[in-house]
Amino acid sequence: MTSTAETIRIADPRRRTGAGLLGILCLILLGELLTPQGPWAMLWPIVPVLGAATLLLSQTQVPAIGWLVPALTLAGLAIFGWTSEPWGWCLAAGSMAAAMLGFADRERTPAERRAWAYLPVLALAALFPLAPNYADFVAAVAGKLHAEEARQLAVLDTTTMAAEQKVAAAQLVGSGIQFGLVLAQNILPVFLFVWVALLVHLAERMARRLAELVKRPLPEPLAFEHRSKLLLCGPLVVGDHLGNARGLPAFRPILAAADIEQDVSRWMPDQEGQARTRKPEVKR
Repeated sequence: MTSTAETIRIADPRRRTGAGLLGILCLILLGELLTPQGPWAMLWPIVPVLGAATLLLSQTQVPAIGWLVPALTLAGLAIFGWTSEPWGWCLAAGSMAAAMLGFADRERTPAERRAWAYLPVLALAALFPLAPNYADFVAAVAGKLHAEEARQLAVLDTTTMAAEQKVAAAQLVGSGIQFGLVLAQNILPVFLFVWVALLVHLAERMARRLAELVKRPLPEPLAFEHRSKLLLCGPLVVGDHLGNARGLPAFRPILAAADIEQDVSRWMPDQEGQARTRKPEVKR
């Protein structure tokens, strides 16, 4: 007979998976609504969907299929003549980063080494100022900022504020627009790196949620902190194992506190099991 608590515990992972997938979709929709209409707004759904497909394809029996999506992305950009568009560079970098993340998950790469998967996004931020239409893109951003300044000043003129207050408000608006121009001209590649990295992360989370829904979860990488605990406590266990043959059982309280007992058990034999199967020594 199954209790109510057990039923809730069994159904809870699927609820959590569905809620996580719904949260990702809501975040993508919100970002698309806040981004001006055009190719840049379409990157919000396209990069996570293509990245999730790339991650899932890299977990199949033929992992090289994971590079199919980046190859098709580059081919599509070349066919339609979008290779000189900055948003096309973002799409290509996001798909390649997702492919590298997929291979890192397949190889159970540690967390501190998985950061190399974002190398295409970092290269994008470094090479973005060299894009053919980068100057036009910055000029378009500056034009939109000036248009927003003119709109706010027009709204300010229709108010019944005193003349001195209007002047102060106009100066505040002008300083804000000037700050935006400085960001667009100097720090835009940094914001671009953060944004594309966020889209790739959403792709990874989406792929994991979809894999959990079909009951084939992706392998979780071993965290850096987890590995550091293993490296610190491992020599103690090995030394005790070689010294007085007590081995893993003697250090189980320490390993349990460090939350790495299962990891040590994978490569450290259990002396309790060996003690049960060891033949008694015959004294002469």
